[in-house]
Amino acid sequence: MPPHLTEGWAAAYLQILIGLLVFALGIPAFIFQLIVREDIRHVTEQRMNTRWGWVPIGFLALAALAFVWWLHPSSGEEDTLMQRWLASLLITLVPLLVAGSGFYQLRKYEREKVVASLRDAFIQADSGRNSRQTANAAERAKREDILREKRKRALHDLIYLGEHGRAGNEKQMVLNAFESIAKFVQSREDYQGEELEYLIQSLPVILQSGETKGDDKNYCLAAEMLKKIQDNCSRKRRAIYDDDVKAIRRTLKALALEAMKSKLEHTVLRLLDASVACNSDIVFTIGVAALQAKRFLIATSALSKLETMVIKGNGLGCDETSYRLLGLLAHFAASGKAATRRAETFFSQLPLEDPTLIGRCLNEAFTHYYDRTYFETADYLHALIRRIETNAWPAAESLAKGAPHAASSI
Repeated sequence: MPPHLTEGWAAAYLQILIGLLVFALGIPAFIFQLIVREDIRHVTEQRMNTRWGWVPIGFLALAALAFVWWLHPSSGEEDTLMQRWLASLLITLVPLLVAGSGFYQLRKYEREKVVASLRDAFIQADSGRNSRQTANAAERAKREDILREKRKRALHDLIYLGEHGRAGNEKQMVLNAFESIAKFVQSREDYQGEELEYLIQSLPVILQSGETKGDDKNYCLAAEMLKKIQDNCSRKRRAIYDDDVKAIRRTLKALALEAMKSKLEHTVLRLLDASVACNSDIVFTIGVAALQAKRFLIATSALSKLETMVIKGNGLGCDETSYRLLGLLAHFAASGKAATRRAETFFSQLPLEDPTLIGRCLNEAFTHYYDRTYFETADYLHALIRRIETNAWPAAESLAKGAPHAASSI
């Protein structure tokens, strides 16, 4: 049986509710600070609806009004049984409803849901791009500016969450969102080959910056995503000078060189595989870096891929892919007996239908790297040419016939 609703009880109820109402202004914010991670708070406080604190305040305000206008005992009148039950239920249920509402609303701030909402916000803004619904050109331009700002803001927030997320699952959420965005953007008929540049260039920031670096799984996922974007660019016949294609090359090189320092072999090899479809220069750079880091499995894999690229082309010739192959072979020849033997294997198996070809290619490769101030590679090519001229290794006798005075341009 609830107590009689005397003026004392009513005043006590009202004081309790007023106290809860006052604390409700600060308690949700305190719980928000305590439970939600700082990077999520940074994003949600700036762009998402954080007015959910008004829900518990509304409950408490309604309960207070009920006491003031309905449950408050009139002078000289007895309170009814219904008033007593309602007063007891209010003072019991309202705090529970406030707490339940708060914890229910906090679910919106789970990292996975925040990332998904940002992904959807980008895709929704991109869906309205180049729309012809508005006939007025000025209005269309204004609408495009608004949508562009929405896409930029959503992408910026995703990058922020990726940069400050923990290695593994938290960074993977952002990378998965990036993959969905890239797939959607490239599926549009009006894809111009420049819309994903900012997204692609942000990958090193997500994986290499922040408090925690990306793990091997994150790097592999990034490599797979870049390969898919590159493949889609190729299918859509995007030119090699498109911004997205150039961004892929820069990003792959940056990720591969960083992964060389601390990641597992299979991680760097995944980045190497993705690089093959982009540019032989990235493969050459990875191979040289692997030799310098004494990671010979990766270096040998890079050399094999360059050999395959040359063979699948028109064979060894005086072109940039051949220059990079010869440059990496020169690095191998300068890296010890075992690496030299691997370089010898290539030259010994090379069909020399034109004996002068190898000499001309070596000379032009030297000039190629010298003109670009890659002096270390140029020096190694010079040393390789001299070894061939002086018959300093088993394959040199046949090669020397095609390389008379091959270092004369030095």
